[in-house]
Amino acid sequence: MDAKEAFFDLGKWHGALIFSSGKFRDFRGYLENSNAIELHISTKVITSVNEQGDLTHRQLSGDLLYNKISNEYKESYSDSLVLHANMLIVMAGSYFENMVFDFLRNYFIHKPKSLHKFLGSDGYIKVTEVFSYDALSDLITDLAARGAKNAASGSPSLIFRRVRSLTKCDIPNELERKIVKLIEKRNEIVHDIKEYPIDAVDIEGAYETLQELLKKLGLITRDLNLPLFDPGSLLS
Repeated sequence: MDAKEAFFDLGKWHGALIFSSGKFRDFRGYLENSNAIELHISTKVITSVNEQGDLTHRQLSGDLLYNKISNEYKESYSDSLVLHANMLIVMAGSYFENMVFDFLRNYFIHKPKSLHKFLGSDGYIKVTEVFSYDALSDLITDLAARGAKNAASGSPSLIFRRVRSLTKCDIPNELERKIVKLIEKRNEIVHDIKEYPIDAVDIEGAYETLQELLKKLGLITRDLNLPLFDPGSLLS
């Protein structure tokens, strides 16, 4: 990829954040609508075998076991909602890491002199690796991705420290604090197998925080006169 073709794609992440949060809101709205759940359960059919060995089918709604089976369904739906909410926090953590990676890769492609600290081996690469590329732009693109991966690794505070050092632009402390809390919660879900109850998982708040970060990274990109793509007018 030539540097002229590289840009920070805000639209890709902006759309993902909006739709991920919005779809969860719709999903939760349905599962917490008692009338909708009762209607759904009432369509369930019980299959059994009669004395002659034939399969029979009857509506759950008219069965003596209706309350017991209905409650089991409702509990299962509630558990599914909790699991979905927790997985969206895990996804939010991945969005954070990859948003920052895309931002830094674009930065390094256009400012390759900033790369050396993040390439390992004291910033040196082998001559044989240099000559393995047909064009200098391809080498820079791959090195930018390598440097972005290294610069976007570690704790959020360490990553933001690197972004501030590279760009000489500020990231608000309150925004950093919210991202740190989000990643801490993601790590507890992933590494400690912790499951937060639905009332302890603020999906809309988490994704609004990521949109705030995406906007900040977009503003930094624009202030540095680096190319970006903003079809959703996030920066307007």
